[in-house]
Amino acid sequence: MQKLLILLLVIFISGCVNNPKRNRYLIPENFSGTVYIYYGVKDAPSLISEDGFRLIVVPNTGIVRTSSEIMPGKYRDEYLLYSGNKRSEFPSQRLGGGATDERINFNGEREIIYWFKVL
Repeated sequence: MQKLLILLLVIFISGCVNNPKRNRYLIPENFSGTVYIYYGVKDAPSLISEDGFRLIVVPNTGIVRTSSEIMPGKYRDEYLLYSGNKRSEFPSQRLGGGATDERINFNGEREIIYWFKVL
């Protein structure tokens, strides 16, 4: 029985460690509402890297546009609150539902939008 528990623990830990990093979201400390990230936007800045994560700094409007492409699949994301240069833990109970939508905009261009709620 003990060997089985150790094996399950090793599998669980290796599964957590093997998920590569994707995005680190910096969310304004007092923000509540919906965050929209538009991917593949022409002439928008690309995402920079921080500690192996792609950094997404959410402004007070909740709207981010980037020329970077979305990364679908099993990755590890990180959510933090920020105020000025100070960062703090993002309470998981504040993260609401979200989804990825793909559509054609008014200019006939393909848009990929990832959105999620901050409660």
